[in-house]
Amino acid sequence: MTLNLTLVSPNLIVQTSDFRLTAGREIRSHTAQKQTVLQYRDWSGLVCYTGIAKWGDHDTAAWLDQVLPHPAGQRTPQDIADTLARKGRAWLRQIPEEHRVHAFTLTTFEQGRPTVYLVSNVMRPDGSWKSERPAAFCCYRLQPEQPWCLVTGYAPAVDSRQTASLEALMNAGTSPARLRRVAAEASRAAASRAENTVSEECVASHLSPDRAGESEVFGNLPARFMPNGTIDGRLIAPQLVVDEGDGPQRLVGAEWHVDSGGAVRVMNGAYRRLDQQQGTGWREMDG
Repeated sequence: MTLNLTLVSPNLIVQTSDFRLTAGREIRSHTAQKQTVLQYRDWSGLVCYTGIAKWGDHDTAAWLDQVLPHPAGQRTPQDIADTLARKGRAWLRQIPEEHRVHAFTLTTFEQGRPTVYLVSNVMRPDGSWKSERPAAFCCYRLQPEQPWCLVTGYAPAVDSRQTASLEALMNAGTSPARLRRVAAEASRAAASRAENTVSEECVASHLSPDRAGESEVFGNLPARFMPNGTIDGRLIAPQLVVDEGDGPQRLVGAEWHVDSGGAVRVMNGAYRRLDQQQGTGWREMDG
């Protein structure tokens, strides 16, 4: 199913996504990319998905790599959300109704305000679901005034006490690094209640109002993980600039900032060979 936590406050956005793909209860992948970083001159964003990962010839991660890139020029967050809804309908209508459950969550800052776009055929921002499963997406745009935790995917695995605790930490001005870690811990705890459909390992990313941010992988991964992203509509594939040397690597973390000219640049990207992973991969909790 997947589990995504999207935390928004006036000064910080954090989003998590696990790595597991399942068909029924059978695990198909331990390293699926379900979150993508979008970087533009005027804004940065995080987009994740839950629901249909693969069906027949459709692969949502590969599909995102096709629809998110575009010719040079700016796109607004609304443009991206509309593209997901419009182009997604073509494959959504091919999914049998009993399996037709899907959602994208795009989050960013617009004019300094945290903004969330929920693009789904069944989910509503209040956590409720439609009684039917239409073959079309609705796009909801929200700008919460107070700290808010949106849970998409296997929502029953996250209880109200967890979301209230995360919202309280945001309200208290918790640092981005600590909030990423605590959100990742919440996702990890929920995995045990998700009927084998959510991995303990996850990626947690944050965005600041100035468009800077950081992504961090929590937990060791059993296979290569080199996620794509986009900069000004261009697909950026880290594997093109990272030499894997003697063995496959996975992302440890990436950081981006705004340079003096106003452009977003990747400051640091860290990768690790799979055979050099140590402990559990939960670095701050390994004791």
